[in-house]
Amino acid sequence: MSTQAESSAPAEAVEKKEVVEAEAAEVDETEEKTAKPTAAKVSELVTGEVALWKRTHGFLLHKDGEKDVKIFCHGSQIKTDDKKVLLRRGMECQFKVETLSNGKTNAIEVQAIGGGPLNFHQKYGEKDTYDRKLLYSDAFFNGEIKFFSRLRGYGRILMNEEGIEKLKALNVSEEELENVKDLYFKEVDLDVVDFPAKIDKFDKVQFQVFNSSRGYGGIHIRGENGEPIPIFTKQDREAKRALKKERDRLEREEKKKDDQPKKGRDRKRDRKTRKEDKKNKKENSREEKKVEKKAVPKRSYADVDTEKRWDGTVSAFSVHRFGFIKLNGEDEEKIQEFGNLKNKKLCFRVQDIETEQRPPMVDADTKVKFSINRMENGTLYATRVRNENDEQIVCDTDYKLPQPRKLLESDEWCEGTVLFYNWRRGHGRVQIEGAESEFYFHRDDLKSNDKVPGIAADFKVMCQKVDDPKGSAVTNICNLDKTNLENQLPHQNKKKYNNEKKEETA
Repeated sequence: MSTQAESSAPAEAVEKKEVVEAEAAEVDETEEKTAKPTAAKVSELVTGEVALWKRTHGFLLHKDGEKDVKIFCHGSQIKTDDKKVLLRRGMECQFKVETLSNGKTNAIEVQAIGGGPLNFHQKYGEKDTYDRKLLYSDAFFNGEIKFFSRLRGYGRILMNEEGIEKLKALNVSEEELENVKDLYFKEVDLDVVDFPAKIDKFDKVQFQVFNSSRGYGGIHIRGENGEPIPIFTKQDREAKRALKKERDRLEREEKKKDDQPKKGRDRKRDRKTRKEDKKNKKENSREEKKVEKKAVPKRSYADVDTEKRWDGTVSAFSVHRFGFIKLNGEDEEKIQEFGNLKNKKLCFRVQDIETEQRPPMVDADTKVKFSINRMENGTLYATRVRNENDEQIVCDTDYKLPQPRKLLESDEWCEGTVLFYNWRRGHGRVQIEGAESEFYFHRDDLKSNDKVPGIAADFKVMCQKVDDPKGSAVTNICNLDKTNLENQLPHQNKKKYNNEKKEETA
């Protein structure tokens, strides 16, 4: 028994030794993985420029031979006198490249060319976009903070009346005076003890004004008496949060009171007062509109000479609908004696184009001659549109009609009645005698001699059924004697057309 115990003891000791060695090896491996990389190599000073900068870090760009290399840079490696590190894209600088033991590279000892500190309010190199110019002989003005976002690092300042009067004394133009009333500023433009700065909405401040390609802004922003802006401490943050919590609590309590169910008499009283308020509001708005209409005198226009011809250029045209004409030279001022122009252009309808082509068309940039007429609201529009030689328009652009739809095998003509037709969208429906369903049709299915193809409701027609996957449809819509449709006009143009015909016959 004793011999067996003696022989097993060395074996157990060997096993324990192997386990300890394995655990130690595992610890060494994890330490190697979690160990921070150390600097293996640092280069000489190289020149480069800022490629990108965020709040605390960014990337610098420098040439390694013929290659442009981006290198990471932390804000702690920037040599600067500014309390807040903020770099611009394109700023030229010099730095050393640190190669770490894991192969990664960092930019260290970043400074201005020549070794000085970088300053946000200076220009470094041609690619640097800094173009601020201090205005008004370095004078300081008073105002208050309109808002400030500590998270995004910018805000706006409103100049007070005292500052505006000071500017007027400097003979500033009205346009410039309007621009400097509301000024933009960055966090780096604040003169502070340190960041984060204790500044908030409605705080009184002093500042100077600069101008750049991005507009006017405030710089060297200080306290009301010219002192640096203090630091925003942890106690200030907690006090602000507590104030916000108290304000939210009071708002919730007020809302809770308003949402409490009211008794029957109170509900009736509230309903009655709401109705009365609504009625009074309507009456007041009507009265205000009447007063406004009376206050604005109606503009008087000169009588329109519908025979006079004007010159212009077609700026846009839509087939089956309308177009616009841009006036030439001094005609724009002269024509406004007769009425109003919308966007300095005259509108014309398709039916106002004098042409034999169907559908009527005119290319953009075509020079034309036209007459004018006036609507009841004073808006002018063009009529009798012809080419620059005062001849009928011939448009070279080919209008591709869609392929005729395949007829049903029966190929027979059916008599029907138009239920409706949408002139703007160009489609409608026909009811065929003896059929239960309605039949769809498009403006391309109309056989028409009119400039604007269309058809009036309740009009009797002949048509043929077509094989349409979307449903029941018809085509070749024409008169009962199978002739092409003519003189079909939208309801708003019928009265005008009939009056013109009476005048012609008279």
